[in-house]
Amino acid sequence: TEGQIVLDRRLRERGVYPPIDVLPCLSRLMNKGIGRGKTFPEHRALADQMYASYARAREVERMRLIVGDDGLSPVERIYLEFGSLFEKRFLAQGQARRSLAESEKVAWECLKILPREELFKLPEVYVVENAGYPSSEEGP
Repeated sequence: TEGQIVLDRRLRERGVYPPIDVLPCLSRLMNKGIGRGKTFPEHRALADQMYASYARAREVERMRLIVGDDGLSPVERIYLEFGSLFEKRFLAQGQARRSLAESEKVAWECLKILPREELFKLPEVYVVENAGYPSSEEGP
């Protein structure tokens, strides 16, 4: 089966529309339609980073239920912020159409709040170019 889309009541209750839970969704054909010559060269890496970061945010949400806010590290708190931003800015489109370029821009707006070392799925040159971090050769 291709194109499985999972709707999530929790997202709907948070005002995210459409309430698509991206983590269990599946598309085996996506790789055939993205990348150099089709969308943009780093599309796959950006999608992988967004997916990994949102998965981590959801994991931290579950952990917070057990350890409370005080039990979270500063980076884990940033992941909670990322998860909220991802849902409000990236997932929640309502009826509005958004171009691929606009989606890429919104993705970077979300990712920029994460520490640089958390952007491990992206090539450094792409992180420097889009997130505004200095290159590792320039130092912190």
